[in-house]
Amino acid sequence: MDGVLAWEAVDNYLMFMREKNILIILACILQSILIFGCDREDVIKLPLEYYPLAERLTPVGANPTVSGTKIAFGVYADDNYEIYVVDIDGNNMTRLTYNDTNDYSPAFSQDGTQIAFISFDRYGRNNDEIFIMGPDGRNQVRLTENAVSDGGPAFSPDGKRIAFESRQEGNSDIYIMDSNGDNKKRLAYTDGRDCCAAFSPDNKSVAFVSYVDLPTGVKSNIYVMDLDSGKQKQLTHNE
Repeated sequence: MDGVLAWEAVDNYLMFMREKNILIILACILQSILIFGCDREDVIKLPLEYYPLAERLTPVGANPTVSGTKIAFGVYADDNYEIYVVDIDGNNMTRLTYNDTNDYSPAFSQDGTQIAFISFDRYGRNNDEIFIMGPDGRNQVRLTENAVSDGGPAFSPDGKRIAFESRQEGNSDIYIMDSNGDNKKRLAYTDGRDCCAAFSPDNKSVAFVSYVDLPTGVKSNIYVMDLDSGKQKQLTHNE
């Protein structure tokens, strides 16, 4: 199975995870990482076993996101998840959210001025909604409002749009909206459960993962969609 990690500006490489040769790093499972140029068919496996293990910077955290010298992440505190930031050297850890329900999956805008995140059951609906706030935790604004869950926010590099996943039509599909929550629309149309969106460096395309249930188990593949034409291309072919 494949899962999107990030779309890097350098050489237009898309990084993703594959469920083989599992390596343990920090408190998480880091699956073997492969990269490929998005206009090519070749796949290159990065030799992670030759890289030193990273230094652990925080208590048990989840869904880290980096902007400049800051890392935002979720920590289980006060019987639920809250969002914190810490300097990239591990100093100055600061709590940003204080809610009775879970706040998690932060995503920095590229310029570091905004953080999108998920808040669960904040209004008693027993679902996830997407919020946005400043890097200091102030000015929290709700961006989605549905009876179903919305999650997986990812900023475009220019900070103008956010891709996310939503179950508005019964399945998990990729949507896009302006960074203020306006102009929501569905992007991806596949037979699977779509998630893990990542914008291309030029803001023109979105990569995502689609999961499909088969008699032999679950398979996942990576797709990329051109935002102008709506054309969709399958990049990996796991059977």
